[in-house]
Amino acid sequence: MKVLMALVLLAVIAQVPSCEQEDRGPVVGFVEDKYIVSVGMGAGQPAIVIQATEYIVPWDFYRQVQVGDLVKFENGQWIIVRKASG
Repeated sequence: MKVLMALVLLAVIAQVPSCEQEDRGPVVGFVEDKYIVSVGMGAGQPAIVIQATEYIVPWDFYRQVQVGDLVKFENGQWIIVRKASG
């Protein structure tokens, strides 16, 4: 059972882009989804999806952003470029 849980945890971690990946260049796109990623027994981490890729974001940004917003990640910071209409 412990081995199975470890494999599941590794699979989840492998799906989350690291900060190193995000530092390779800017990310620009429309937010397709947002949710909380559960991590073990602790509190979850806020995540958004852009072009079918999941990104862990800061809580302050997560609270402000909505699905459909155009966002950008550059120089270690997430910003909302344009809010979704409606």
